[in-house]
Amino acid sequence: MVDPKFSILLGAGASKDAGLPDAFELTNEVYKDLLKRKSEQAKLFAIVVSKLILRNARKGGSPFARVNIEDVYDALKRLVNRDQDPLAEFVAGWDASLLGVTGRIDAEKIIRSVLSSATIANDRRLDRGSSLKIDNWKLGRAAEELEAAFNSGTDELRGASLEPFLETLIRLLDVEEAPTNYLEEFLIRHADKAQCLATLNYDLLVEAALTKSGRKYDLGLTKWNDFRYVRFHGRALKLMKLHGSTNWVLRNDDEIVFSEDVKGRFMRKGMIFGGQSDKLVPHGPFLHLRHEFYKAMRQSSYLLVIGYSYGDIHLNALIRSWVSTRKNGKLINVDPGGFRGSHDIYRGMLEFDKDGNLKKRRIEIKEIKKGFAEALDDISEALSTPPEFAPT
Repeated sequence: MVDPKFSILLGAGASKDAGLPDAFELTNEVYKDLLKRKSEQAKLFAIVVSKLILRNARKGGSPFARVNIEDVYDALKRLVNRDQDPLAEFVAGWDASLLGVTGRIDAEKIIRSVLSSATIANDRRLDRGSSLKIDNWKLGRAAEELEAAFNSGTDELRGASLEPFLETLIRLLDVEEAPTNYLEEFLIRHADKAQCLATLNYDLLVEAALTKSGRKYDLGLTKWNDFRYVRFHGRALKLMKLHGSTNWVLRNDDEIVFSEDVKGRFMRKGMIFGGQSDKLVPHGPFLHLRHEFYKAMRQSSYLLVIGYSYGDIHLNALIRSWVSTRKNGKLINVDPGGFRGSHDIYRGMLEFDKDGNLKKRRIEIKEIKKGFAEALDDISEALSTPPEFAPT
């Protein structure tokens, strides 16, 4: 059989064999790192995690279930930016354990300020007694101090945890000493034949493995800063980092700059992190990269998915579209837990004749219930064999 055209998609599970934590393990690791550094954000982080566990338990879930790091980040972001949330005016109150994380009220100082705004004046005329005089300016200052005291926890909370959180995340995803043997072997076997390799991971594991295996790659960004379009050149592997990278920062909202070139300067991290609402963003090259990935998929008969849990609804929509346009395709899913995709991935799998009778299946879903490193031979076999369709 002629080698089929195929695209590759890597999720967090693809980095597990290199010792990197997955989305659930990261929650625990981030908390331990914040605690070790005695960061004030550790308490806030812990409270948010406990609230998410409670919410899950109220829905009938296990109180011992692990929490996804992106869910924690979403909750933190909504909390610290709640004044910008259109639903904020409908919330009657906020949890005091959260809003009072760092706030302190100096009651003695406030009392002194209020008293200093009022003085008693004695009128020397016989028909007048003492009168109370109010210094409006001082009283206004006292009111400002009182308001600041009540809002101190809120003001210190706003934006407090997001930057330290992302810095901690980047440190935890460092791959300098991570083993990449299995990924190098995979790339040696398949990189030259793949339409593209798209990854949802922020780490630099794929780049390190490509360099060690002597493979060239193209991020598609050489023209981005000047002309704002993604373009791939030559025969190098198309490496599409759909959610960004730990070594990317954004300048002027759109320009991608590698972090080693801007040390000591604050810029927005070049990463899409968070839940579904944050997966499609207007800044940076991310929408363009998704489009390029979809174009590569459309040119592919096979789609190799490794370590992805099908939790990105926008990406799932692209996969559904790919499924619906295949005639004889194969989706190869590598995951120790099996194919955990939502049932909506199955939409469009079946082809019917004009009378509404089932004619054939458009794709085969090939499950490889193993970790990435263990599945290398199985992947090679699945890529080299035609789709097999069970009787319908």
